[in-house]
Amino acid sequence: MKSIFGDIVDDKMVLNDNGYLIKNIIERFNEKNENIKNDFYQIMPNHIHLIVEFKENLDRDLSSIISSFKSKCTRELGIKNLWQRNFYERVIRDEKEYMNVLEYINNNPYRDKYKW
Repeated sequence: MKSIFGDIVDDKMVLNDNGYLIKNIIERFNEKNENIKNDFYQIMPNHIHLIVEFKENLDRDLSSIISSFKSKCTRELGIKNLWQRNFYERVIRDEKEYMNVLEYINNNPYRDKYKW
């Protein structure tokens, strides 16, 4: 629950150095994985939200992809126990659901102040 990626200021996420490193890793994610597209993300003070699109059939499952991502972040930031063991996975099945998830993620910094 530590704010290791930045803070919410005036309902907007302000990244710190760790947050900018995570942002860079997420943006490189698309370059190194041609069958996977990071469609949208939101970095929060203590977690991230990602929408990942699978372009074609993959030889890897989502768990192995997320595990690799978490390992890379942990190595580059040099912070042990950076992530929780698991992650929340949700399959988006249509455009309406996509828009609902996108709105939820996009508004997360605003809602965050009400959770603490």
